[in-house]
Amino acid sequence: MTHRLFLLICAISLFCLGLSPRTLADNSHARIVRLSLVQGDVRFAPSFRDDPLTDTNAGWQAAPLNLPIRQGYVVATDNGRAEVEFENGAMMFLGANTVVEFYDLSLRDGDRITRLVLRQGTSTVYVNPSNGDYFSVTGGDFTVEAAGRATFRLDNFDDGSAVNIEKGHANVLRGKKSTPLDKGQSLSAHAVDSAEPVIGRAADTDDFDRWVSGRIDSVVTATNYSSQYVNSPNYSAGFGDLYTYGSWFSMGGYGYCWRPFGMSFGWSPSATAAGTRIRSSAIRLSDPRRGVGCRIITADGFFRRLTGGCGRPRALVLAALFTTGR
Repeated sequence: MTHRLFLLICAISLFCLGLSPRTLADNSHARIVRLSLVQGDVRFAPSFRDDPLTDTNAGWQAAPLNLPIRQGYVVATDNGRAEVEFENGAMMFLGANTVVEFYDLSLRDGDRITRLVLRQGTSTVYVNPSNGDYFSVTGGDFTVEAAGRATFRLDNFDDGSAVNIEKGHANVLRGKKSTPLDKGQSLSAHAVDSAEPVIGRAADTDDFDRWVSGRIDSVVTATNYSSQYVNSPNYSAGFGDLYTYGSWFSMGGYGYCWRPFGMSFGWSPSATAAGTRIRSSAIRLSDPRRGVGCRIITADGFFRRLTGGCGRPRALVLAALFTTGR
């Protein structure tokens, strides 16, 4: 149980400071991208030369759940699947035997620039870029750009590439030509054929598509549920995990609070559970309107006032990183 609490760190670190995701990005020029789900064999390499598929010195490592993903990372699945979550609510789903390079995760005057490369395999993207954001995935010899809310699947193998638009619309760039595609359309190109790509009807759904659809529904439902307890219009990465691993309750004088499943009212973050001791830390009540921490729950489970004069707390959020040790 305590290991799963790591999932919540990314979700609520922004709320601890009372900052929106865009404000934090403007100030720090840092992206918040994480490996939000791992099933089966999933690995990553922090760097490589030329091609991660042929570089014997890439330094592949087992990819842990909640891995922070940085520009230049490569994530690969063998007999497994993975999900990547971006700070604005976009998600990328990796099928088996898939390799994705996070080529560009940057900021330009606060706008998020995301360029991904599907080196091989199957991936579905759920994206809703804000004004000024740029999001694209390159597979084979074409690039798929999403300028608005869209869900699309990209397959890239030795014999060619194909993109299916499942929701919304996207543009496909091949050479200097841009081809708009709408829901239900597909575009495919053969690796050994220089002829124009074929535009047709999207392929029928398979097991991977159904898994992706279920994951999107689960994340959206969980996020919407938790969001009703916090007065903030901004999406916060991982916030839906609060629904998955705990519950909200109303406490007189403090508003809504959250605690993990299986923990009593007097739960303390420094308690010992399942042989793993969480050595730190505190849980903070913050007022997103003021960005000021008001109270914490200390090791004895009671609220303590830290500063006076702040507004009524709106939500219970984790204020410090958890560290574990045997």
